[in-house]
Amino acid sequence: MHTMTSDELIIRDRLDRMQLTRLHLWVLAVCCISFAFDLMELSLGGVLSAVFSAGKYQGERYVLPWLLASVFMGAIFGAPAFGSFAEGVASR
Repeated sequence: MHTMTSDELIIRDRLDRMQLTRLHLWVLAVCCISFAFDLMELSLGGVLSAVFSAGKYQGERYVLPWLLASVFMGAIFGAPAFGSFAEGVASR
């Protein structure tokens, strides 16, 4: 069992007394919206697999995995790349 030091108690008490401000709500809203966009991007993979695995748009068997992988690779590499780009544009 971990006993708290006086510094930890002071920090905990200060955090407990903090009020919820408009800034907190604004940050929460921004995080929720960005999470929604991230989920939409990832669900795009499911839509693409449904569209391109059957019907008139059905392609070669090896194309669909690469198409779906490109969605996830775009999410992995695109987010940091566009984040640094946006930071560079904003600092001008």
